[in-house]
Amino acid sequence: MADQEPVRGRIGEVFWAFLALGLTSFGGPVAHLGYFRTAFVERRQWLTESAYADLVALCQFCPDLPVAKWALHWA
Repeated sequence: MADQEPVRGRIGEVFWAFLALGLTSFGGPVAHLGYFRTAFVERRQWLTESAYADLVALCQFCPDLPVAKWALHWA
């Protein structure tokens, strides 16, 4: 699959997407990263696969939970 330009979400869409994930996601940090990938790469196409992988890799370098850092860096 060729990398294509991601679709940008409006602030309201981003808010509701993160709210829904925050209220319904269970399973810990690793599971959340999978939920984020499904929601933002596959379903909404706000990120490309390579951009998502780069963001996850960047978050692995810093201390604390990767999911919290991922959400802060992406938003």
